[in-house]
Amino acid sequence: MEEETDGPPFDDTAAVATNWMCDFMFASMCFYFREDRTEDFQRSTHMLEWLLEGSQKIDAHRKTIPIAQFLMRVAEGKNLDSQFDTDESLTPLETALMTFNQIEEEEDLKHLHEEIELLLKVQAVVTCMEKGRFKLSAEILDRLFKESGSNKYLRMKLTMLIEKKDPYHEFLQNFTYAQMMKKIKSYIALKMKERPSVFLLKE
Repeated sequence: MEEETDGPPFDDTAAVATNWMCDFMFASMCFYFREDRTEDFQRSTHMLEWLLEGSQKIDAHRKTIPIAQFLMRVAEGKNLDSQFDTDESLTPLETALMTFNQIEEEEDLKHLHEEIELLLKVQAVVTCMEKGRFKLSAEILDRLFKESGSNKYLRMKLTMLIEKKDPYHEFLQNFTYAQMMKKIKSYIALKMKERPSVFLLKE
């Protein structure tokens, strides 16, 4: 005779608990990223990846996953050896840009989104210049900045700086890595405000 149990089946309870933990680890990721706590951020990303692999409710995190992937790539932005795409020619900031454009864009964040997109493009080029990878910088410039369009002047200036091998020109003070990170942190803070309260933090 089977033993009767009260409450929902264990697997259902485990799925709910996993969902809570995913929300908590995502909130942790965002907090540690904004606080520049690299080791804690990396630990949180590994935990979130592990939890999502076993999650039965991955659709519930459809909006969370692109943001988490974006932050992981930005965190490795200066490390050109890090690979996040099957195309090994793509740098971390290029893949960050691709992931960033997969995040659902709210109308009130449109301007900030556009600012971050531009900073990601410029820093994808400049980071390679700082590493002495000028050929790669030129290749990224061709991929990210079309010859026509509103960024024609910016493309021209970046082309000139690549040719001069000058990654620290005063023109680039308008597009620094620090400015990019500041904008991204502001963006993440605003995205977190839009989300419901994290159950485990609330408890």
